Amino acid sequence: MDSTKMERIIDSIPASVLQLLTGNYSFEFKRHRMLLEIQQKVNLYNETFHHLRKTLSDVEVLRRENIDLTAANLQLTYLASEREKVAPGAMKLKLKGKEKEVRVERSDLTPPSGSDSGEGSGETRANNPKSISIRSRGFLTGETNQPRRLRVRTPNPGQEKGEEGELEVEMEVFSQGMEKTELCNKWRGTGADGCPYGDQCRFAHGVEELRPVLRHPRYKTQVCRMFSTDTGCPYGHRCHFRHVGPGEFV
Repeated sequence: MDSTKMERIIDSIPASVLQLLTGNYSFEFKRHRMLLEIQQKVNLYNETFHHLRKTLSDVEVLRRENIDLTAANLQLTYLASEREKVAPGAMKLKLKGKEKEVRVERSDLTPPSGSDSGEGSGETRANNPKSISIRSRGFLTGETNQPRRLRVRTPNPGQEKGEEGELEVEMEVFSQGMEKTELCNKWRGTGADGCPYGDQCRFAHGVEELRPVLRHPRYKTQVCRMFSTDTGCPYGHRCHFRHVGPGEFV
């Protein structure tokens, strides 16, 4: 169909019909465009809603992690406070009624001038007590954190064998740990220069650094059952029971 015939057909259609057809087409076009805009807004709403849900989920996870960290912090604070309560306390020594530093008051414990050689100092270190144990009646009463004034007799290494050379020391003892409660084995053998840890050593370098240990009232009052076995007692001098042979019972 050529253009002339098409124009004739259009011209033959009444004007009212042409206006109606044009209006219907415009309405459908506007309706389709509005539906498309509505669908785009719905998609944007759904995307925003999912993003909000994900954000709320992340916030909940962070809140729980914060609660866990707060609980862990409280637990660490509690443990730190408990550790401070049982930390090694102060200890004061009084010799002959004069309150001075132990190093000054114990100057009379040095061996005589004739035994200043290395062998003499080695024997002096070997004669020192390995540790100082004090039996406490209040061991199980819950009062071990309170200071106690105790008098302890320690051997005087400057005296010869056969002479009474015990030195009486008055001590104010607090609840303490195991640090500086035993003499250093390397110090006993070679002196302070032989210990690689120096001042950082957890063991005592000399009797003046030795700290007394509060023991149970029944400490060393019963015989160790493992001492007489073939393998012996694995705890050694740290055993809380007596190490005596079969013929040494009193």
